[in-house]
Amino acid sequence: MINRILLTIFFSCVIADEPIVEYTENGALLIGTGSIKLNNNDPMTFEIENLKQCEGDFVVCYKSSVAKPNSKTCAAGYQQIDSILGSLKKRLVSGFVDIEKKNGNVLFILARGSPYGLEPDIIDGFFEYQFIQLPKNCKITVLGATDPNLKKKDPLQTAKIIFYVLGGLAGLVLLIALGAVIYCLCIKHKSSKATGTKG
Repeated sequence: MINRILLTIFFSCVIADEPIVEYTENGALLIGTGSIKLNNNDPMTFEIENLKQCEGDFVVCYKSSVAKPNSKTCAAGYQQIDSILGSLKKRLVSGFVDIEKKNGNVLFILARGSPYGLEPDIIDGFFEYQFIQLPKNCKITVLGATDPNLKKKDPLQTAKIIFYVLGGLAGLVLLIALGAVIYCLCIKHKSSKATGTKG
């Protein structure tokens, strides 16, 4: 019995959770369900590729302190965004406006002021989501989300490198100029005196 408990604890610690998102240059591509914090743009925007080929429903909840506790799917304090397949394809998602892009992808943008587009809680720059169900045969990206584990590149780092290179070049030019002055004043002057005394 104790061995079974220890094995359960061991395997629950060793086995990693399935990833929920995969970061791309556009944002966080949804690849699984579960809870996650994302640092996406405000207002929250979902981009759906191949909307006409989607199969299944898209059900997601986001943290909102003004959410009403009437959802059976979401935890308390979360607002549900649910879209049955028919309304998703007809681009009728409560609390969102849709925009079709030239490439055929559709953007769903949170409609603030709508009775269903409740204000999300943004804590330390992060939205909190619960992805409950994802459709198949189409890709959904939370636009603007970046991987919080990646170190951000220091914008001054390039400037520092340029400064050091230019400083080094200026120092080299100064050394060459100083060497030329020393050569002209000391060495050339001595050689001209030496040739003048002989003659």
